[in-house]
Amino acid sequence: MAQENVIREEFQIAGIPIEESIDVNNEEVFVKNLETVQGDERDIIILSVGYGKDSSGKFSYNFGPLNKEGGYKRLNVSITRSRFKTVVVSSMLPDDLDEDKINAEGVRYLKYYLDFAKSKDLTKFLQKTEGLQFDSSFEEAVYGELKKEGFDVSCQIGCSGYRVDLAIKHPKKPGEYILGVECDGSQYHSSRFARDRDKIRQVVLENLGWNIIRIWSDDWLNNKEYEIEKVKEKVKNILKSKGIPEPKQNNCLSKIDEKEDFKEIELKDKYKKYKIAELSKSNMDLEFDSYGSLNNYSAVSIIKRKIMQVLEIESLIEKELLYKRVLSSMGIQKLGRRIENLFEEILRDLKKNKGINIYQNSVSLEPINIFSEVKISEESDRPFILIPKEELAGAIIDILKNSFSTTKEAITADIARGIYNNNRTGNKIRDKVEEAINHLIKNKLIDEEKDKIKLKR
Repeated sequence: MAQENVIREEFQIAGIPIEESIDVNNEEVFVKNLETVQGDERDIIILSVGYGKDSSGKFSYNFGPLNKEGGYKRLNVSITRSRFKTVVVSSMLPDDLDEDKINAEGVRYLKYYLDFAKSKDLTKFLQKTEGLQFDSSFEEAVYGELKKEGFDVSCQIGCSGYRVDLAIKHPKKPGEYILGVECDGSQYHSSRFARDRDKIRQVVLENLGWNIIRIWSDDWLNNKEYEIEKVKEKVKNILKSKGIPEPKQNNCLSKIDEKEDFKEIELKDKYKKYKIAELSKSNMDLEFDSYGSLNNYSAVSIIKRKIMQVLEIESLIEKELLYKRVLSSMGIQKLGRRIENLFEEILRDLKKNKGINIYQNSVSLEPINIFSEVKISEESDRPFILIPKEELAGAIIDILKNSFSTTKEAITADIARGIYNNNRTGNKIRDKVEEAINHLIKNKLIDEEKDKIKLKR
């Protein structure tokens, strides 16, 4: 916090505004500490490490949140905020930290990260993950098929964001890997930011000497045999380039019909555009007496009519957005407690006499299902946090149909950025997606196991 405050003061002295804009499409400069930066991203991040020696030249090894249990997670969040470039400014060098004096895992990883930032040498940190730890059931299925083909395969090789899903070992040199196999669910990579990040990641791995091949889940489901043959062909070519005779195998690649390479299809292209109800404008005051009763009760019929007009166009819709649509047409900008109570009473009457459907915060003319049709909308037309959980649940179901399993973080990014064009995935957006996930878990449509979300079998 002290370093953050000093930086803020310097910006103020220089006359540079750093207050975060409420416009989701306007990414201005921000200054945040380790504990508040989660959920924010920028193209370029400057990471300032202000810890250092005291006046006597000694380290206290007190690194705040990094010393706590799980502190490495906060470090991981802070160093993954940039889309394209991270600049590290540090008051110490990695060699200043004595490995024998480090007791916290978070501090140890800070030393490793500073070492990498200084040397750009990642190979010293690459190591095999013990045991079989698959990221998804899809990855596990590919592993099993490669083992059947006689390949010696390891999983999750490397560290942090540079792990290779599956790695095929060199047939003549134990300990050396000849090919890395990445197992990708197609919907995860329909997100532009995730896709760009993985392209950079692959370039880094290839610069470290890795040969990489990708298998998409859609292609695997459509023609598993062909995907295995592509891997075998890749291994054969690598061995040939190294002057190593290929193992004798029946090559049936030529017998398989040619299959067009996978083309990324944005999932959002299949959805309809969200339509907004056009209500006539007529300024009207809603005044209440001291008991909370509406003075001009004739306004109720007008409100009912406007609610029905909105539902005709926009249902399924969240109550708050429904209320705001109607109030805006009446020249009222604030949704107070008395007005909200009035609208709740009107909705109950419409449910009884007009047959509208209400479930928790969602309202519709049609029956409300566990998940509903997804409709693409801009943040200015319909704030993300006011999208019904049932609609977000529909997006989650579609994503999981294209991916064997995925994380909450990946689902949040895919929905917010990949489908609804929202550049932010802050706490409110994550909470909204979490609400939809919990809704699906409660209704037994998805399972959550080891931080992974997947469709229930």
